[in-house]
Amino acid sequence: MAAANILIQCMTEQELDAEGLFWLGETLYVKGYYNQALALFEQALERDPEFREASAGAAVCYLRIAIEMIRQELVRSPSAGALAAQQAALEQRLRSAEGIPWRTVFHAKERRNQLAD
Repeated sequence: MAAANILIQCMTEQELDAEGLFWLGETLYVKGYYNQALALFEQALERDPEFREASAGAAVCYLRIAIEMIRQELVRSPSAGALAAQQAALEQRLRSAEGIPWRTVFHAKERRNQLAD
């Protein structure tokens, strides 16, 4: 928990570099917090506009957020057939975008530690 507190302190004092923001955004992405991850990826891009992984992470977050918004609208209006087609198209684009090697590759022990959180 001490590490999390240090990270939060660094964030509030804006001491994280682009890579730190990216890693935090990636962690939030894995946990399903796409809006928060997007904000961090965008901050990383503000600090380093050439950070391709952060750009790809932001794009994937935008796709996930759009798909979720369509899902919510389909619950309200199930007869909106055009939305269902848009959802399918976005899900296809998401699968393609997730094939881009933007995420950090963890070794087995690191992955176990990440999954334990």
